[in-house]
Amino acid sequence: MTTVIGKKEIPVIIVALLSLLMIVPFFINAPALNSMSTEVQRMLVPIAGFALILGGLNVTLRNITKISKRSKDWQFSIVLLATFVFFLVVSLIPSPFFENLYTMAYVTVLGKVNEAVMALIAVFMATMAYRGFKIKNFETLLFTLSCLVVMIANAPIGEAVWAGAPGARNWIMDYPNMAGMRALNIGIALGIMAYGVRTMMGHERIALGDIEIKVKKE
Repeated sequence: MTTVIGKKEIPVIIVALLSLLMIVPFFINAPALNSMSTEVQRMLVPIAGFALILGGLNVTLRNITKISKRSKDWQFSIVLLATFVFFLVVSLIPSPFFENLYTMAYVTVLGKVNEAVMALIAVFMATMAYRGFKIKNFETLLFTLSCLVVMIANAPIGEAVWAGAPGARNWIMDYPNMAGMRALNIGIALGIMAYGVRTMMGHERIALGDIEIKVKKE
C-alpha cells in the first residue's frame, strides 16, 4: 500500500511552505509572519556557509583526482589548487602582511586575468557587432543607426563630430531602449514566477532526483 506523502513529496512540501513564508509577508502586514520570515532568512546564512565549504571540498577533490590520474590538462589543476590554497590562507589569517599580500596578488594576478578576459570578450563583441550591422531590412537599418549614434556620443570626440549626438543618445536610451528593457524585465519576471510556481508544485523534478544529469567522465 502506497502512502500519499512519500520521500519525494516531503521536499516539495518544505519548499512550498518556505516559499510561501517568504512571499506572503510582502502582501500581508502580519508581525508574526514577518518575524518568521526574518528567522528563516537568518537560517540561510549558515546553510550558505556549509554550501561554500562543500563546494570548495568538491573542487579540491575533483582536481586532486584529475592530477593523480594525469587526465587531460591536469597541469591547470595544479595551478588552480595552488591559487585556491594561497588565497584561502591569506584570507583567513588576520595579519597586515597577509592583507597586503592578498591585495597585491588580487591586483597583479586576478586583475590582469580579468583584463585579459575582458579583452577577449571585446573581440567577440566586435565580431557580433560586425554581423549585426549588416543592413538587410528596415529593422536592421534602425538598429545600425541607433548603435552608431550611441557610439559616436560615447566617444571622446563624439560631440565635436556631431553636436546633437549626446541629445540623440539620451533620447534613444530613455525611450526606445527603456521600452525594450522594460519588456525584457517583465518577461524575465514572468519566467521567474513560472519557475517558482513549478518548483513549489513539484514539477521541477531535477531537484528531486527524478532526472539524472550525466556528467562526462574525464
